[in-house]
Amino acid sequence: MGLSDNLLYCELPLAWGENYKLTALYIFRNRITGRILLEFRKLINLRLLDLSSNLLTGEIPMQLSSMAFLYNLSLGDNMLIGMIPSTIGELRNLERLDLSKNRLSGPIPEEIGDCSKLISLKLSENNLNGSIPGQVGSLIHLQELLDLSHNALVGEIPSHLDKLTNLLVLNLSHNQLSGSIPSSFQYMLSLTVVDVSYNELEGPLPNNKAFYQAPAESFFHNKGLCGQAQGLIPCNSSSTNAYDGKENHRILYYILFPVMGMMLLLCALVKVALFCPTKEKTIVETLGERNEDLFSIWNFDGRTVHDDIIIATEDFDDKSCIGGGGYGRVYKAKLRTGQVVAVKKLTMWMVMKRLMRDLSGVK
Repeated sequence: MGLSDNLLYCELPLAWGENYKLTALYIFRNRITGRILLEFRKLINLRLLDLSSNLLTGEIPMQLSSMAFLYNLSLGDNMLIGMIPSTIGELRNLERLDLSKNRLSGPIPEEIGDCSKLISLKLSENNLNGSIPGQVGSLIHLQELLDLSHNALVGEIPSHLDKLTNLLVLNLSHNQLSGSIPSSFQYMLSLTVVDVSYNELEGPLPNNKAFYQAPAESFFHNKGLCGQAQGLIPCNSSSTNAYDGKENHRILYYILFPVMGMMLLLCALVKVALFCPTKEKTIVETLGERNEDLFSIWNFDGRTVHDDIIIATEDFDDKSCIGGGGYGRVYKAKLRTGQVVAVKKLTMWMVMKRLMRDLSGVK
């Protein structure tokens, strides 16, 4: 039934919701007022519903999801409020969805990704907020249009949108999107028109003809886009490196710097072991012979060898032990010269345990 382009000034008649045989209802460009009828849920055979360009108010009924065969739903250019119902995802045969030019608010429901047959999605000129759900990238049959412009969307552009390889027109302008445009958009080879103006985007453009051939106004009022496109500065080596540096801050702080710190400490230990004086080399050689033990000697006069210490302590017998510390036990040894020294025996597992604990504190 078609009553478009008239001057009808009335509410939707309840009787229309009772005609379950109805397959198409065109009433666009009139002055229809009131709410969308809940009775429309009975129109289970409806394929096309176009109520655009009227004066409809209220919310979009969740019950519209009962129209399982609906392939075209156009409610744009009205005064509808509220959120896009999550039940929109139950319209699995939907090919065209137009909810633009209303007063809709809230986030774009993730369930919209279940409308797998969509070839055109228009949600522009509303008050939608939150981020763009990655599920939009599941709409791989989107071809004609993806228009999310003139909303209050925030966050980064999902890289999953690169799966929309059949898409011709992408409009994300007049939002608050930040970050970079995913470089993987270079694979959206069907893209012919793109507009990302009036956001907070930065960094290089994707290597895609649609971006490079877009007019300058497609990139107006962003934070710092660059590339071989009208109105943008080229991404020279310095600007590209600066951008790459920002992108890799987290890697530098949380991965590279701690690893470098650990390597420097290990190098320092090796240097001490290799280049210490002769009396300390004896200690290192003893480590090589015994594998599990390392000796640290105080009051060592340079003439005493480790064999004297082993004899004096009876191979580090418990009766020679006079105390313990964080790295091992301390023994009293009376050398053949009559000199009494304190010897600390370090076990390797204790040294390594302390070393690893110290290294784990490197940030």
